Amino acid sequence: MNKFYSILFFLFSILVFAKSNVLAQTGSVTGIVKDSLGESLIGATVFVEGAGLGTATGIDGDYLIKGIKPGTYTIKVEYLGYENKMVHNVIINVDETTKLNIEMKADPEQIAEVVVIGTKVTNSEKAVVQEIKESEEVVTGVSAEQISKSQDRTTADVMRRIPGVTVVDNRFVVVRGLSERYNAVMLNDMMAPSTEIDRRSFSFDVIPSGLLDRLLIYKSGAADLPGDFAGAVIKVYTRNIVDTNATQIGFSLSDRVGTTFNNLHLEKGSGTDFIGVDSKRGLPSDFPKDNLRNYYSNQLLDVSKSFKNSWSTQSVTALPDMRFNINLSRKFFVKGIKVSNISSVNYTNAYTYFKISRASYDAYDESTQNTPQRTSVNDAQYSRNVNIGLISNWIFEYNSRNKILFRNLYTRLGTSQTTERNGVDLMNKYDLQNLAIWYLSRGIYMGQLQGEHNLANDKTKFNWTVGYSNINRNEPDYRRVRSQKPSGSNEAFQIQIPSSASTFDAARFYSNMNENLVMTSGDLEHNFKDSDTTKPFIVKGGYYFEYKKRDFEARWLSYKWADFENPSLPENQNFNAQPIDQIFGPGNIAPNKLVIEEGTNLTDAYQANSFLSAGYVGTSFGFLNNFNLSTGLRLENYHQELTTPSFNPNDKVNSTNINLLPFANLSYTFSEKMLVRAAFSRTVNRGNFRELAPFSYYDFEYNVNYVGNPKLKIANINNYDLRWELYPSPSENIALGVFYKSFINPIEIYNEQGASLPVFTYGNAPKSSSVGAELELRKSLSFISNYKFLENLSIVSNASVIRSRVDLGNTDIKEKSRPMQGQSPYVINAGLYYNNPDTRWQISLLYNVIGKRIFLVGNNNTPTIYEMPRNVMDLTITKGITNRFLVKIGVQDLFNQQYKLMYDSNFDSKITSVDGYFQKNRRGQYITAGISYTF
Repeated sequence: MNKFYSILFFLFSILVFAKSNVLAQTGSVTGIVKDSLGESLIGATVFVEGAGLGTATGIDGDYLIKGIKPGTYTIKVEYLGYENKMVHNVIINVDETTKLNIEMKADPEQIAEVVVIGTKVTNSEKAVVQEIKESEEVVTGVSAEQISKSQDRTTADVMRRIPGVTVVDNRFVVVRGLSERYNAVMLNDMMAPSTEIDRRSFSFDVIPSGLLDRLLIYKSGAADLPGDFAGAVIKVYTRNIVDTNATQIGFSLSDRVGTTFNNLHLEKGSGTDFIGVDSKRGLPSDFPKDNLRNYYSNQLLDVSKSFKNSWSTQSVTALPDMRFNINLSRKFFVKGIKVSNISSVNYTNAYTYFKISRASYDAYDESTQNTPQRTSVNDAQYSRNVNIGLISNWIFEYNSRNKILFRNLYTRLGTSQTTERNGVDLMNKYDLQNLAIWYLSRGIYMGQLQGEHNLANDKTKFNWTVGYSNINRNEPDYRRVRSQKPSGSNEAFQIQIPSSASTFDAARFYSNMNENLVMTSGDLEHNFKDSDTTKPFIVKGGYYFEYKKRDFEARWLSYKWADFENPSLPENQNFNAQPIDQIFGPGNIAPNKLVIEEGTNLTDAYQANSFLSAGYVGTSFGFLNNFNLSTGLRLENYHQELTTPSFNPNDKVNSTNINLLPFANLSYTFSEKMLVRAAFSRTVNRGNFRELAPFSYYDFEYNVNYVGNPKLKIANINNYDLRWELYPSPSENIALGVFYKSFINPIEIYNEQGASLPVFTYGNAPKSSSVGAELELRKSLSFISNYKFLENLSIVSNASVIRSRVDLGNTDIKEKSRPMQGQSPYVINAGLYYNNPDTRWQISLLYNVIGKRIFLVGNNNTPTIYEMPRNVMDLTITKGITNRFLVKIGVQDLFNQQYKLMYDSNFDSKITSVDGYFQKNRRGQYITAGISYTF
């Protein structure tokens, strides 16, 4: 029920502050606030005494206060440097707007010392560049302003634009060539949960780009950053700043070449699929809780008849993808407290149709320099994806020194997918025809209550956070079936009915994962600087506590012959040649036909929890004119438990690790615009619950089993960075950096051969290292000439070159060293932006490519699989019709190059003509047209 309570909370939140727009039987007051010289005063506060209402003046000194009950009031105006102004006997009538212009008089006593109070802007390019410049760590980022210039729909799309960052499977992020498992993700300064069942990773496609304030990628460590990372700490901040009261509505339609207006084969589903929630699938309501292995034949028949015959699909025309969003921004006063709120609803309904080729091979034959192909199949993969994003962020500013923030994010994703597989088993000479029908529902809620406090001397700051998150992942009925016939024959395809429970033949799989996390943290900072000429000397300390609990349960069953000992019964003649929508119907559940058998193992469920307690101390100070040093120590105590119903003690985990993590960041400032940084930090990388769980999961897409490893070790990493930075202007920067990392027990994912299927599992390599160089450029082209066109043109580009080696030690593996799994030897991102504020034209051209990288690590018997380079080009054009109305069109993936995974069949670490493909497909160009209007 968590997802329903979360949705209700957000709807209630939106209704509460939208109430100010619909109040009946009220009046308003409006006007302009100026000084004695006639100059408009921006940010003056206007109160209606006795009504609890107020606002701040806009850029023209204008104000409007609505929802005032009829009556006579006193209007009070305050502005720093000016005497308070009281206007008495202001009459408010029903459905009328009273006009009241106010003139303020300067206060000589206040003019001597004027303090400007305001909310810090964080989402502009200038703000992000300034934050990067002032940071003590090696950091890069992207602002909401830059995001708005592209067609990026999700946070994963945005991540492609950041130096040294690559995106896997359109949702997982790789930094500096390291696997996504080496990243720590924080959402509004709170650790984000892993969204996947089979990997340690955060799926960045769950957050729409329109909800972002900024993204910051910290590539070096610090005391107040989590110690569990090696690639980066990725900080995602959602919007919370309100510039003015506004309502923005956006709508777009998209066409995917090869998908839109084609017929897709999808199951009918449930009536709530359109909001990403299943209400129809799942085990029957009266299905036994205990394993069916101990049931008698007649009991199994009764249970088998309770299943729905949901193996059919229907033809659905893929209409253009639809995206809709409404953003509400409000600021107002409640009893002298300034309140700001941003609430947003985003909805996406999208379709995909991919044609995917897959193959498998026998061992490489050195004598013939050939790799015999075993299977060749072509998948028609149809999907419908629904994404609902809700955000409600509140700021309560009590005064210039104290602020409370309440942030909420809820995302729900639902995916309905059908895969129709046709091909040939070349070794056994069978034609193949397989089918998978799958539904996945994910819900994520994250909420934080935060306080920011500056003590009276303005030298001491204290920030605190308490947070809660919940993630639910539900696979209510994953159906898999295989059929075959002799190659070239006219026989009908025969559905494979197993002799006992199977994960891939006539199989049904159900799983549910629920994870809760609670945390609290605090940071205290004091600056001992006592004069303008004294260099800053900052001492800081803090704590972080986090408790996480996960419950996971899976059950898998399949149909089998009820009388397998006598499969030639007359009733079974050509029985399995029946159509898929008939063979598993109620009429075929009988003693001489089919029955359900359960194959669920004791390791198919696990309960896990972890407790992280951390404390840190650090200091930052300047010396020798232009040097600044920040250094400190972080102590983390991590306890992790994982239990299963299994009686094997090797299937359980109970470990405690204490890690002492030092760090140091040294910078030298050559001038106001140029500096150089050097950084060292020690970090760790811990296995997550899924990587440790002995649970085996069958993946139809790759035709493999994923299996965890309870013996996985913690990796220890030393990180070194050197970086030169230049800031030609407040919105421009150029940076060149090099880095080196050394790993002990790095964690990777391996491709191994199982009893019947390949196995993807997790393991430790003995040690490895990674060295690389990065170039980042964010620059206007106005320096070339004064030509107006060039003044509006800018480039954002970054490139990374990385070399990593894994030392495999004294093993029997042919390769004694190789690159790290997931590493790209190079990454290039480039963006050309044109922005003309006079004509309201914005044009962006974006390019991305990554080098060949290891997708899965092999061994002597199983070849390593590589992901091949792919050039991606995106074009976006935006035209502002008015200040409030704009139109945007764009094309993603202009080149539509093939996505390819290739076997290194002959184990030479190269991909040549003798190497076969594991998977290849094209995603199709994606064309979007949208409009937005701000009220």
